Amino acid sequence: MTERITTDFQTRIWNADNGTSVKVRPDSDGLGLCEIAYHDGGDAKEVSFLITWGMAAALSDALKVVTPLNEPAQ
Repeated sequence: MTERITTDFQTRIWNADNGTSVKVRPDSDGLGLCEIAYHDGGDAKEVSFLITWGMAAALSDALKVVTPLNEPAQ
């Protein structure tokens, strides 16, 4: 029997002030999707959703445009 071995990488964005985190990783079902998961740092269950990698790239671009428009005035 031949072993099926894969390697994947994930990124975790961590807020050290309150313990919340967001993870970006390949979906655990192996469907070739992007999974974005949020954890509030407490005992709550991690919440995640799946989108295509193309949609994830578009989401990243949109966040770069929208973020400055929603930051508090200094």
